[in-house]
Amino acid sequence: MLPILRMSPEQMEWCRPILGEFREFVYEFVGTNHRVLAIYGLLDVRHGGDVALRDLLVVRSCTCDPDERRHQTESLCSRIVAAEWSAEAKGSGCAAWSRNDFRLSVVVGPVTEALAATHLALAYGHADQYLEAYLRGRFGSFLSAVGEDGEPDSHFYPPAADGVPEEATGVSSDALVARLHGKRIVAFTGAGISLSSGVPTFRGRGGLEEHFPLFDRFPGAVAELMVERPVELARTVGLFQASFLTARPNAAHFALAEMERQGVLACVITGNKDRLHERAGSIRVHVKDASHFAKAGSGWEWIADGAALLVVGTWEDEHGLISYARDQGIQIIAVAPERPAFLRAGDWVVEGRAEEVLPRLAAGLR
Repeated sequence: MLPILRMSPEQMEWCRPILGEFREFVYEFVGTNHRVLAIYGLLDVRHGGDVALRDLLVVRSCTCDPDERRHQTESLCSRIVAAEWSAEAKGSGCAAWSRNDFRLSVVVGPVTEALAATHLALAYGHADQYLEAYLRGRFGSFLSAVGEDGEPDSHFYPPAADGVPEEATGVSSDALVARLHGKRIVAFTGAGISLSSGVPTFRGRGGLEEHFPLFDRFPGAVAELMVERPVELARTVGLFQASFLTARPNAAHFALAEMERQGVLACVITGNKDRLHERAGSIRVHVKDASHFAKAGSGWEWIADGAALLVVGTWEDEHGLISYARDQGIQIIAVAPERPAFLRAGDWVVEGRAEEVLPRLAAGLR
């Protein structure tokens, strides 16, 4: 196993309620031309606080025409040999190498009758089970989930045209308290609310994309790390996942939980799976999923349960949920250090850090 970090006694205490969670992880990113970056892994967490990476699989895949695919395969194999990986037995459509505890493979295989793909896979531990599942089914499922242009359908509701942040009405936290008295609120939170808790985002400052592009051209910067610096790549992914264990709720999470106890906040809808809302004391927490926002899904009822939608920690209306609320006549309120891109005329914005603004809001609405 590859050591990642040792948690402090305080971190272990906070981690204890979720010790069995966040160990196994799956991240999948799909770009144009059926480019895929998939990351699968398993952490080992000991009761003494030691966190290690037990299994890891990183796969880069792309479809292309036969001539380009042949060139890609030859180029990848040459780079791997130059990096002094030791060749292993080859199978049909597969070349494999090993170095220390890591294994690299280049696999070429059919996707449909007219389409084939090249896969570069880095494995550590017992990750071969993930690779077999990926090659047999998951890559095909990616293709069925994207349109003809290769872009995934990431919207639950048609988002509004580009926002005009400068046209939103700026309000102070005190003014917001006055405007919200007697109104029921629903909170919609994104990754930004957990940044100060030590949970990085995928994209943006401190995220995985600072280390390698998530939607790079094939084979891209991830492939360079896979071939040249596999230990660095493994540690980067392991530390990213371990951050979910070491994080603790911040003042913004606690303020939302307090607003729920006051009867002011109806619920929290979140894209975060870090469990920080629940660990702060929030009870009515809905982790959004496409199934919640199907035509008859209950997600629309969660949004409509409030007269105002308090949006914290998200920059774009990537799933159209903010647009849906706006179209229902629900007041949009953003709390952010800078005006988010989704804002439009008629929306309200409090420019400030959520850890400072939300506790003042909770205290004022008490």
